[in-house]
Amino acid sequence: MIQSAGFAETGPQGLALQESCVLTARKYGMRVWGPNCMGIVNGRTGLVASFMRPDIWRGHLRAGKVSLIVQSGMLSAGFLVQILKEGFFGLSKACSIGNRCDVNESDLLEYFAEDSETEVIAMYLESIAEVPRFRQAMSQLRKPVVLLKGGTSAEGARAAQSHTGSLAGDAGLTAGFLRQMKIHRATDFFEMVDVARGLSLWQGRGRGRRVGIVTFSGASGIVASDHVADVGMTLASLSPGTIRTLQAVFPPWMTPQNPVDLYPAIERVGQKAFKVAIEAVLADPHVDALYLHLYMDSKLLEQGAGFLNSLKGSKKPTAVWLIGDPQCFRKVRDIIEPLGTPVFTELARGARVLGQFTGLA
Repeated sequence: MIQSAGFAETGPQGLALQESCVLTARKYGMRVWGPNCMGIVNGRTGLVASFMRPDIWRGHLRAGKVSLIVQSGMLSAGFLVQILKEGFFGLSKACSIGNRCDVNESDLLEYFAEDSETEVIAMYLESIAEVPRFRQAMSQLRKPVVLLKGGTSAEGARAAQSHTGSLAGDAGLTAGFLRQMKIHRATDFFEMVDVARGLSLWQGRGRGRRVGIVTFSGASGIVASDHVADVGMTLASLSPGTIRTLQAVFPPWMTPQNPVDLYPAIERVGQKAFKVAIEAVLADPHVDALYLHLYMDSKLLEQGAGFLNSLKGSKKPTAVWLIGDPQCFRKVRDIIEPLGTPVFTELARGARVLGQFTGLA
């Protein structure tokens, strides 16, 4: 493994040095990983083969089901530190492959196809090294893949050439190819993480276009409805039985509908309104997914949020949009995500990930 820079990304002289390394390695039956990369982090075993300081990872590596393939060095290191310290998801493996002079993304996809500790793969690539082999690896993988593709513009392609020596190729052709492979696309690093997290937590759940929104705010329900529509999903028409169940906690002057604006019910019966609404909407045969909106601060967190247990064991995808005091967000996420529900702090992002899961976004 060669982690240092100064190879193909720097020009002809660096490319010659890189090719010389590969030829020497092949002479002795070795593979070469890198150069210009961060290395490997194994969330299952605790192995860190990276130039990053060991104390950065200590206490933050948490085993999970998501593996990363990243064609970057410093960015992948800094990005990985943030998502681990903020507890976005547990990690199976993180593989930074840099210039990919020998070992490339297809090698890793072939490995992850056989890796029982990996259920979802997230990738940042600036190009595809071996297209036929990549297609073959994807056809045998049978696990969800999320891709953030760098170099989709002319300017980005030029930047990729100087970053990892990649030829980014025609963006239109690449997009068509990736659609054929049924790869989930992301537009930035944190969306890549969000989609991977959602796909991991929702493994085995049903898919459908009809969304039930339960919210503390009419305005957020309206905006969420717009985002749901933008990704090709639709608001579920609640069944009469669900409406009757909700009416038991709502004031008589308000007839609940989807989005379910709970504030009047909260004023009337308190936090019980969330439990009733979550269970009723999830039980509704007209609802395929639940998008729950929560306001949370330290005082509310201290009072308890037992109603969240209603999310546990759902056979439908459930997502939470969280707003309020950011200082308690990590604690709230640590409560909610073990229930199989990803937490988002951007309203549009939760809707987009739901759309990705159903294959619409």
